[in-house]
Order: sequence, then structure tokens, then C-alpha cells
Amino acid sequence: MNTNNHLRLAFITLILSAVYFAYQPALIGTLFYDDFVNIGRLDQVKDLSSMIEFVFGGTAGPTGRPIALASLIPHVADWPNNAANILRANLFIHLLNGILLFILANLILQHQEQIAETQRFWIALSAASLWLVMPLLASTTLIAVQRMTSLSALFGLLGLIGFVSGYRWQHTDPKKALVIQLTGLAIGSLLASLAKESGALFPIYALIIDTLVIRQPKIPAWLKLARQLPLWASLVFILFFLSPLMQDWTATDASFGWSPLARLQTESVLLWKYLGLALAPQPTAFGPFHDDVQIITGWPVFISIASFMIWLLVGFLLRHKTPWILFAALWYLGGHLLESTVLPLELFFEHRNYLPIFGICLSLAVLAWGLPGSIKKWGPVFFGIYILLQAAVLYGLTTIWGNPLEAGENWVKRHPNSSRAILHLVAGYHEEYGNPSYALLFLDNIKGCNDCIDVKMQALIYSCGFEEPSQTRQRFADLERLARRGKASVALLDSLYLFHDLDHRPCPPLERQDLLHLIKDILDNPNFGASRYQIHALYHAAIFSDQLGLSEDALKYLREAELLDPTVMPILRLQVAVYAKIARLDQALAAIERRRHLANRSPTISDTDLDRLVSEITTSPPNPDHSIERQAR
Repeated sequence: MNTNNHLRLAFITLILSAVYFAYQPALIGTLFYDDFVNIGRLDQVKDLSSMIEFVFGGTAGPTGRPIALASLIPHVADWPNNAANILRANLFIHLLNGILLFILANLILQHQEQIAETQRFWIALSAASLWLVMPLLASTTLIAVQRMTSLSALFGLLGLIGFVSGYRWQHTDPKKALVIQLTGLAIGSLLASLAKESGALFPIYALIIDTLVIRQPKIPAWLKLARQLPLWASLVFILFFLSPLMQDWTATDASFGWSPLARLQTESVLLWKYLGLALAPQPTAFGPFHDDVQIITGWPVFISIASFMIWLLVGFLLRHKTPWILFAALWYLGGHLLESTVLPLELFFEHRNYLPIFGICLSLAVLAWGLPGSIKKWGPVFFGIYILLQAAVLYGLTTIWGNPLEAGENWVKRHPNSSRAILHLVAGYHEEYGNPSYALLFLDNIKGCNDCIDVKMQALIYSCGFEEPSQTRQRFADLERLARRGKASVALLDSLYLFHDLDHRPCPPLERQDLLHLIKDILDNPNFGASRYQIHALYHAAIFSDQLGLSEDALKYLREAELLDPTVMPILRLQVAVYAKIARLDQALAAIERRRHLANRSPTISDTDLDRLVSEITTSPPNPDHSIERQAR
């Protein structure tokens, strides 16, 4: 290895070490709401059977994301107390992705003849370095469940590297080149998609590379057609899937309260907000909670769409002089096709930029190293200073995240209408001070989130057994009034599990009848109209009805839930338990058989599960309050 290579290796090592150091303050193992929802079942992994159920029973997306879940199996021991180890592993994946992006950029730049060989290394390294230290991407590493995003990127980047590497044989052995390119990309995209569905976008990244930045003189026409046809087919398929032919753009989604068209218009504005956060970051501007983001209409939408059109037009007109303006736009927009268009997802998450932002990083690096005339030497200098400034902001961000209470207070200040931010902070206060007093004081004095039912519910929970019964009753009355009109929340429905065992965990003066009335108000709230909310609330209504001795009412609620989704196993188990309790075993068995004949059964309702349930009720009827509740959680 010559001196030049030693220097390059030293720079790479220095950068990776600096990024690792910058993230250290935040690797304390803080867990957030999405972590418990998506990977909270880790504590149930006890043997091979439960491990398989965890890996293939994911609900975060259509694929279940088994590869991402499998990567968490090594962290089973001492979960959730070992969350810091998960974050540390996330950081190593992030560093590895930075290396892969450096390799990919270097391979791409080899096809840019106007860029000298000595410059290619430094352009690729500076682009990857900027990407590694961007504060916008920090949440991908610092939120445990976002392992799904970074691991998907890792497999997809390996596929892209295989795709770009194949160009070297396109003149000497075209068939070999084609096989390497398409096989590598297909395997990488498949594995990426099994970690997170956005892995389906890697053929689009490959198409952008192939059509914009790879010089392909005098290659056989059949080779170009055979390579591009599956790439274009992937793009057409995704666009067709997102189009009004497959998605009703005007129908309001019951879960979120907006239409796909309204979401698309809003995302056009939010995409510019992401760019602002990426290019001009502040340490306090980032966080895990964005449930307060609202639909945007009017002039901001028009201006945002027009700005993207101008960016694309300028890039297209200048593509022969420099492809990088158009490359940056297409890579960014293409990378947001699934999560920032019309699909029914939450509006805003920083981790959605994990790969889409790299096209801008690479384009800026190329432009910085390619400045003309007398200013040519200053481009790399200022770009290096810019990377250092981004790194300084990243360190400021991780320092804040490393202090949970300071971070929580900052997130509530930034997002006063985010119920998730508020609930996260009050949980921190409760843990820090050991009693609910300060948490209640904070909840009683917050200025925002006036329609957050889950925040009122949390105050009620803290009040139980701590405040006077009259105060608890008043809090419950406030909660009931808000339940008829407040915004929907899964956290509210999850909180109701705490009241299932009032005999051993009383909350004077509340009784089961009070909680049943509350659930009826929730069921009548149009904001809770989506089936996922209704099923959850109906389950609670059935539990409390059964505990009150109202078996027929319980069965009525369960029949309503079954009609909404017959594949929910906790609903079936509760149905069977109530039927068995009132000695109607024939109807219990009929409920089981109805599920056995479903055309599309979920993995959690297999024949083995149904047979086990039959065995349980024919020997000793299950307890409706315990075995079922554990599964519902």
C-alpha cells in the first residue's frame, strides 16, 4: 500500500471514528412509542417457536419485515433494558451504509470522464461524510425500530453496488454484465423489501443512475433494452399502484381524516421542509414526534409544486452540461415515492430521507469540486467546513437526546400539540421523581393539545389512588366530554388495559360501568371511525360487559368486531371464552370453524392455533380476562 492509499485509509478511519464519537451521547437506550408497538414482543421470544412467530408475525407493513425483525433476535436477552445495545448496533449499520454509499459514489464517478481519478475518491468521500453526519438522519439510528429503515438501505445499497459494478463487463462480456447487474439488483431489492417495503424503490435508483450519469457509448441495443426494461417496468408498476386507478384519491381515510390527494398536496410542502432541515439544521429542530403535523392547503402547495417543476426543468435543460442537478431532484423525489405521496401513512418522519437525501449530498460534492476558474480551489475547502458544521449540529443534537428530560421538554416546546411528545415527557417526569405529582402538575398546565384524549387519560391514570376520589371523578368527567369529539389515539385504547383488573388495581371512585360508558362515547366519536380503532374499543367494551355479567352485550360487541375483521385472534379467544362461560360450547366451536374457512387468514390464526383453542374449551374453558388480554397487547 503506497503513501496515498495510507492517507486515504486514514481519512476514512478518522471520519468513521468522528461519526461514532458524535453519536455516543445519545446511545443511552431511550425507547419510544413505535418501538414498543413494533418490537415490544421481543420479551415473548423464549424458544424456536416463539422466535419464528416474532420474526414472521410483524405488522409494521405488508411484508411483515421479517429480516429487520430477525436482526433483533440477538437482543432478546434482557429486553427492554438492553435498548442501548440495539442503538449501538443501529449506529454500526449506519456507518456501514456510509461506507457502501462511498463505494457506490466512487463506482458511479468512474463513468464521469470529465472528473479526474484523483478527485473521484475525495468527491465520493465528502458526499458520504456529509450524509453520515446529517442531523436529519439521526433519528434513523437513535430510534430502535428504525433498524428497519437502515437495514433495508444496507441490502439495497449492496444490490446497487452490484448493479453499477456490472458496467465494467458491458463491452467485453455483455451477457455477464447483464446477469450480474439484474441478479445483484433483484436480490438486494428483495432483501431490502423484506426489511422495509421502501426497498422496492431500488430499481428506480438504478434507473436514475443508468439513464443520467452512466456514459454508455456503442453498447449493443439489446443490452440497453434488456437492462432498462425491468427498471422501467418497476417504475411503471409503482406509479400505477399509486395512481387513481388503484387508489381512490378523493376518499377520506377514516384512520387519519384526510384523502390521498390532500396528503399528496401536503407532502409537496413537507418535502421542502425536509430539505431545509437537511441543509440548514439546528440541534433542537429534530425529534421522534410529529403527530401534530396537519394537512396543508392553498398557496404553499402551489408554490412548492411549482418549485419542484422549476428544479426539474432546469435540471433537464442543463443535463448535457451537468447531469447532477436533475440527478439530485430525481433521486430525492424517487426515494420519496412510496412514503411521501398518497399511501395512508402519517405525514412526517425524518427517517424517510435516509437514502433520498444522498442524491443531493453527491450532487453538492460534485459541484463543490467542479467550480470553475479562480474559485475552483475554494469549493472543497468550503464543503469541508460545511461538513464540520453539520457534524457540530449532530453532536449538539445527540447531547440533547442523551438527556431524556431536556430532550422531552424540547420536543414538547417544538410540538405543543403532539400528544406523543407530551406523554413521553410526563412518563419521564414520573420515572425521574418517583411519583405522579410533577407529571400531574405539568399535564394540568400544558397550553396545547386541547383535544388530545390520550393526554387526559394519562392524567386520570396518574390520579388513580394518588389524588382524592373527587378529583379523580372530575378528571374522568373531563375525559368523558372529550371522548365524544377528541382526536383518535391508539395510546388511549392501550391505556384501557390498565382498568381491566379493577379488583386488584382499584381507581376509586371509578367502576366498570363508568369505563363502559367511556368506551361507548369513544365508539360514537367519528374520529375513531376506522376499523382498527373500532375493533380495539369493541374488545374493551366486551371485556367490561363480561365482567359486569352482561354476557349477551359482550357477545354483541364481539360480533361487531368480527364483522370488521374476523382474523383478529384476541376477539376470537374472547368470544370462545364468553360462550364457554355460559355453557354454549356449540356456538364457541362454530366461531372457531368460521375462522378456519377464511380465505385470507393471518399467520396468527393458523390451524394449529385453532386446534389448540378447541382443545382448551373441551377440557377447561379459558379465562376471558388474562389469556386473552396478553394476546391483545
